[in-house]
Amino acid sequence: MSGRSEMAGSKSAAKSLPATTSSAVASQPEKSGAITSWSALPINADHRAGNLVANDESPPWIANVDAWPVDIEMDLPGDRIAIAGIQLDGRGVPDAGALPATVELMVSGSESGRRWRSVFGGAIVFEDGVANIATAPSWARHIRLTISAAADGGNTVALNRLRVLPSN
Repeated sequence: MSGRSEMAGSKSAAKSLPATTSSAVASQPEKSGAITSWSALPINADHRAGNLVANDESPPWIANVDAWPVDIEMDLPGDRIAIAGIQLDGRGVPDAGALPATVELMVSGSESGRRWRSVFGGAIVFEDGVANIATAPSWARHIRLTISAAADGGNTVALNRLRVLPSN
């Protein structure tokens, strides 16, 4: 599925919290989901958004941005799960300047994905190619990652993998 989904429901104000690389968060098992929509087209068929959740050696997602922000939406497995954040893996991205610099993470616990709640918003820092965004535990059926800028300020954005960190 391609294209931008409509942003239904109301957004709450983003909470600016530091992105963390805490080993306690990073060591938790990840939950996989499926990318269901995106708002920036990939540079080619090999670098599609679905690669963000691939379990193989698929190349990173790389997209040309016509207009910021860029949205990526993911459906999580099952009815809903308790999450404690996400991990953005930029290892393997050919140009670190294309990594996200400013993001908002929203969650929806509804089946329809129409009621979104912001759980993080702000600048992130990649350490050794990885940025862990820790949040208060939240129930989620869908997540939306909104990227507002790339690290180099350019019009290309890239990310190798997107992983959901479950809450214990």
